[in-house]
Parts: sequence; C-alpha cells; structure tokens
Amino acid sequence: MRIKTTAAIVLLLMTSAIASCKQSEDKDMEIETSARVDNAETAAVSRKQTAQTGAEEGIVAVALQRAAEANKHVFVLFFNADDEPTRLTRKSVEKIVGGMGAVAEWIEVDVKNGGEADIVNKYNLRSSPMPIVLVFAPNGALTGGFRSADISDNNLKNAIASRAKQDVMKALQERKVVLICCQGKKTKFNKEAMKGVEDFKADMRYSAYTTVVRIDPADDSEKVFLAQLKIEPNAKDAATALLVPPNMVLGVTNGPTSKESLLNMLASASSSCGSGGCGPSGCAPDKSVKK
Repeated sequence: MRIKTTAAIVLLLMTSAIASCKQSEDKDMEIETSARVDNAETAAVSRKQTAQTGAEEGIVAVALQRAAEANKHVFVLFFNADDEPTRLTRKSVEKIVGGMGAVAEWIEVDVKNGGEADIVNKYNLRSSPMPIVLVFAPNGALTGGFRSADISDNNLKNAIASRAKQDVMKALQERKVVLICCQGKKTKFNKEAMKGVEDFKADMRYSAYTTVVRIDPADDSEKVFLAQLKIEPNAKDAATALLVPPNMVLGVTNGPTSKESLLNMLASASSSCGSGGCGPSGCAPDKSVKK
C-alpha cells in the first residue's frame, strides 16, 4: 500500500539526514508532501529582512522562526550559482508562491554561505542537484523537496501540510514511532481504541520516542491526509494507525486496540529489517529494558 509522493527527492533528503533501515517493497508507504506562500511583494520584503538579520543567526533559521510565529510554510530555494537554471527556478517559485496567499513565504540561500552550514550539512545539499527547493512546515518538518524540473503549481501547492500531517512528519523525522488516533464525537470504541495506545505509550521501551497524534475525522482540513492513510473519515469506529521512520505505515486498526496487537505490527516490520528490526534508531528498541 503506497501513498503517492510529490517528489522522490523528499525521501532521499530525509534518508540522508535520518539513518533508517531498508523497508520491504509491499509495506513501504510514502507520505505525500506539499506547500504555499505570501504574495510577491510581501515575500520580497521578508527576504530582504531575513538577509539583513541572517548574517548573525542564519537566513534559514530566521525565516523558520518567523514562519513558525506566523503559522506559515517556508519555501527555501538553495543554489550554488546565479545561472540560468537558478534564475528560471527563482522566477517560477516567486510566481507560484506569490499566488498562494498568506500561508507561506519563500527565501533563497547560496549553499556556499558559511552561515547556513548546519542546514546544508543536515540535508547533504552540497552533493544535491542545484537549484533545489525545500519546503518546511511551521513546526519545522520537511514537507517537500523539488528539483528545478519538478517545480510546478500543483507540486508546490501540494507541499502544504495539514496540522496533523505536520506533527506526524516532524515526529517521523525525529525518528519516533507515531500512533495516529482518528476518533470524534460520532465514532464508537474511542476509549477502547485509546487503551492499546496508552498502554503502548506507557511501555518504557517505547515511551521516550513514541508520539501520539489525534485527528478528528470531522475536520475537513485533514481529509486529504486521512485518504493517504486509507482511513475512512465517515467510518463508524475509531481508527488507529501505527507508523515508523522513515515513513512506513505498518497498519490501521478499526475499533479497539491492544498493546499486544500494536507490538505485533512492530514485530512484523522488525523481521524484514535485520536482527534489530525497525525503530527510531534504525533498530528495535533496547530489549534489555524490561516492561
């Protein structure tokens, strides 16, 4: 079961920054990514302000902090030369992002700028094809990555992630196990579904790197993400999804859950991933820690 991704380069960038084990073909699900931006005039002012303060703090760091406060996505155009491909990409990004409204902004960064070494090294950008556009959510999660040839109105707009998707992607990129609890006022077995989740989260072997994300199936802003997860928003029963890094959905349970059933899902992935199994560290949790 797969979820179409807007750009394969996103996964390549994530795996270069996050050491993870190799997943089996029939279980790998890539979470689709997307994005948006301010009007061209406001974005231009923001880029100038960022460049002025970025000398001390780092251009990207300043932009991400500003965007977090304003609840915006940030499109970052990385380049290593002001050549024709860069100029064409800049023009396209400015036009597309400028038409997205007040949900995002964009900046540009020369990878040779020593002040940006941290992010350049984190995503291995010196060896990446240039120019390249990375998209960051307000919470700092990477939601998209596009080469010049992949820049299009649809791809950039699809890099805008819903609130729950941002939380899930951030947790996965922090090498955590994610439990998505989809339940609302109309769904049945809410308490029974949470029982397994709470027991799993309470296990000392998993608590430190398990994130629980709740989604109300009635929330229209999450419908696209739920569709990617193969969760029916109009289902009568609560649904629980288990995900592991880098972006693998191990399974979705409808109705009651148990710690044992969730551990069995994790074990099934572990068997395809070496002796340690899949987990936030690339292997299963430390088995020396007793329950």
